Amino acid sequence: MRIGIILLFILSFSFVCKSQEWKRGANWILGYSPPCLFNFTKSELEVDTLTKTGPSLTNGASCVSDSSGNLQFFCNGFHVYNHEGWPLKWDNGTTDTLNNALGNKLYDYYNGDGLWHQMSLILPKKNNQYYVFTCGMSDGAFDDWKVTQTDFRFDVLTYHVVDMDAQGGQGEVVAKNKILMQDAYLSHNRMSAVRHANGRDWWLVKPHRNEQIFYLFLVQPDDILGPYTRQVNFNIDSIPIQWGSYGIRGQLSFSANGEWMGSTEAGYGGVFVYRFDRCNGTLTPYHFFKQPWMDSTLEDFSIAHCFSPNNQLLYLINGANIWQYDLADTTANSAIHISGPDTVLGYFPMYSLSYLAPNDKIYIGAFHGIRKPCLL
Repeated sequence: MRIGIILLFILSFSFVCKSQEWKRGANWILGYSPPCLFNFTKSELEVDTLTKTGPSLTNGASCVSDSSGNLQFFCNGFHVYNHEGWPLKWDNGTTDTLNNALGNKLYDYYNGDGLWHQMSLILPKKNNQYYVFTCGMSDGAFDDWKVTQTDFRFDVLTYHVVDMDAQGGQGEVVAKNKILMQDAYLSHNRMSAVRHANGRDWWLVKPHRNEQIFYLFLVQPDDILGPYTRQVNFNIDSIPIQWGSYGIRGQLSFSANGEWMGSTEAGYGGVFVYRFDRCNGTLTPYHFFKQPWMDSTLEDFSIAHCFSPNNQLLYLINGANIWQYDLADTTANSAIHISGPDTVLGYFPMYSLSYLAPNDKIYIGAFHGIRKPCLL
């Protein structure tokens, strides 16, 4: 089977961990139906089919393991599934549906599949409970898009709670569709988190659709505080829209030490990089690393990015090319071309999201990877 997209996994962001906490991100669920399991708990990466049959997963998926490295559950943006691929139940015994607090029109339109990058994200709560964050669209915003055709925007950010001790250890959704933001103007891609400097809490970050505005939430074991609005003084007016429009595709991620935050979207040809303060959530603009334009006939727009495990290098992932940047070098033309199409374009599986794995390798959509990302 062809594995087309590497999906969001629970600790794709920085967690600056201690003891066994890294194992919460030791399993990745990706692929289509049936999904595959990447297991990083062994000395060598193990790849296996999760179930003989199972849900179809696309860009909006997330998953989480416990502190011992055992896969707990995963989410496709609208539903959650246990480690065997069976849907978790809501407290009335019915199969859950998440991310529909203000209507089902987007769910029905996508047939219950989360198609947008980083549409869901999972964080540990306390005991054996977890927060599941999802971003979606109200029926009113859907009508603006499909009926009046005025705009496409996600306008609702919600969270849900899964208790993995319920149902005899199979797990249960014990709270859902709790609204954190509504009537908002949110990116339909890009959502990530980083551990707070106190080692317990988390910063959840959700960007505005097309402004240099970020909404931060302080996620604690018993509460979620925010949103705290951060408006960053990046002069985006000097950066032309290179492809399409705002918000298409893209990725938000943190470096392994949590001190850098990066943001890509297809409209801008490059990566916005910020300094991040894990104590107070302050964002400071650092530099826009521009991509060289290789082929205007190819949809070679900025899709994803990833920081090296030593926090010194940055990789920009385009549709068909990979570029490396030294974070200390902000001069023009500093990009180094790492990889491009290795076959005729009609047969080349376009690159997608990229993440740093527990084995210090970067894995990229379409099953490509960078084996030694710290080498210049």
